Amino acid sequence: MPKITELSTANSVLNSDYLVMVTNPDTLAVTKKVTVNNFFSNVDILTVNNFIITNNTTPSNSSITITKGKMFYDANYLYLSTANNTLRRISLTAF
Repeated sequence: MPKITELSTANSVLNSDYLVMVTNPDTLAVTKKVTVNNFFSNVDILTVNNFIITNNTTPSNSSITITKGKMFYDANYLYLSTANNTLRRISLTAF
C-alpha cells in the first residue's frame, strides 16, 4: 500500500468515491473508508478559504429534478436549490 504522500491528487470527486480515514494514528492505527456522500451528509457548517461554483448552467425552469443544496450560475443569476426539486435564483448585478 502506498504512503499518503505518494497518492495522486483528485481533481474531481463523485459522491460514490471513497475518503480514507485513519483513527488513532499515534497508537493502534485503524484505516476506514467512507463515501464522500456519507461523509458530508451530516455537515451543517463547512468553512473553506475559497468557495468556487464551477457549474455554469441555466436551468429550464424552477422545478427541475435536483438535490437540495446544489448551486450553479449563469451570466445573470446565481441558482440555489433550497429543497429537492426547488430552485431559487439571485440576480447578479454590477457593483
